Amino acid sequence: MVPRVPREPGYIIRPATLADAPALQRHCFPTQSVEDVANYLGWCLRQAEKGRLARLVAEVGGEAIANAQLTLHGEVAEIGSLVVAEGHRRRGIGTALIAALADFARERGAQVLEIGVRPDDGRVRALYTRLGFVPHRQVEVNFVPGGRVLYLRRTISTEGAGSTHFTRGGAS
Repeated sequence: MVPRVPREPGYIIRPATLADAPALQRHCFPTQSVEDVANYLGWCLRQAEKGRLARLVAEVGGEAIANAQLTLHGEVAEIGSLVVAEGHRRRGIGTALIAALADFARERGAQVLEIGVRPDDGRVRALYTRLGFVPHRQVEVNFVPGGRVLYLRRTISTEGAGSTHFTRGGAS
C-alpha cells in the first residue's frame, strides 16, 4: 500500500478514500454529481481491495486536487482517470502520480504501462512523451470528443525500482 508522505511542493500522494469524493467532484469532475463520483470511487476501492487496481490522489491543504488510477491486465498496466485540478497543473503532480502507479505496477509484475490520450491533445501527449511513452495503437470510442483514443506505451524499467516511492524530497 502507498504511504502518506509529503511531496514537494506541498502535496501528498496517497491512496484514495471514499471521503475524497466531494473534493474530487469539485476539482476534477465538476460535471458529475458527488453521488456519481462516490459510487464510482467506491467501486474502484472494492477492486483495489481485490488487487485489481490502484486509485491514488494528490492532496493539498487536506483536500484531494488530483487523481489517477491503474488497472492491472497481466503484464500490461493501464493508467486512467488522470486528472489534475486546473490551478495545480504544471507542478509535477501528474508526473508524480504516474511514477507512483508505475511502482505499483512493477511491484505486481507488470512490464508495460499504457495510457490513453485524445490524439489532438498536444499538451498531454507532450507530457507522456517526456515520460517515455510512445504511440502504440489508436481506437475508436464513443466516450471522448472526436471519438478516438491514442494509446501510448512504455516499458516499466526494473532499473531503479522503488526510486519513485514516497520519500521526502528537499526541505518540507
